[in-house]
Amino acid sequence: MYELIVRRHFDAAHRLMGYGGKCENLHGHRYTAEVVLRAPRLNSIGLAVDFEHVKHILDEVLPDHQYINDLLPRGFNASAERIAEWLFEQVRERVRPLEVEVVRMTVWESPDCGASYFVTAEEGEGEQLKMVLDLSHAQDRLRRELEERDRGAPEDELRSRRVRASAGSRVSAQSGGCREVGERGRADAPCGNVERAEVSEGGAAESVSAVGSDASQKGSTSREAPSPSESVGRDS
Repeated sequence: MYELIVRRHFDAAHRLMGYGGKCENLHGHRYTAEVVLRAPRLNSIGLAVDFEHVKHILDEVLPDHQYINDLLPRGFNASAERIAEWLFEQVRERVRPLEVEVVRMTVWESPDCGASYFVTAEEGEGEQLKMVLDLSHAQDRLRRELEERDRGAPEDELRSRRVRASAGSRVSAQSGGCREVGERGRADAPCGNVERAEVSEGGAAESVSAVGSDASQKGSTSREAPSPSESVGRDS
């Protein structure tokens, strides 16, 4: 397993709402964003991922010369912690095609003060489990919808479905060399004279009569339903 670290700088303004001190006023920082990526393997020239690709992704998402409060999701205060979380999610979506994962995002407000956001192994496994469960639930809903549709279908339509399914089954005559009998009872290759394929009214079976043949077969198919109030600054 390999880890890569890429840092980029950006200048931006923010307000720390509800802080009660000077950091609640509009001010700015020379921020540093540091992302840690993890890769299970290297490519043919010994790289996990090109640093230039990661730099380009960071430059796309970093709010350089912008007011951060206007960019964060509703309910997010513009703290270093929340900025790190927001950037983590932005970068994670963009690096997936590179076959690497984001391990940690750190946002530094100054050379001495920063905050990180990361996902634990348990949380990562929980996300994968949620995806599996969502797929399973979707399959269950589809199966129930198909069953309800079939229950509500007229008997004539259900009988017609059974007839079509049964008439489309493959039948081979033991001595005639036939390969397939379609809905009209015709073979797709000469094999003696196949007269017809008859399906009983209930759609349970069909019989094929072959002139000059000693055998006939019967078959059927079935369908499965598918902080703080101090007056000093936070980063002082």
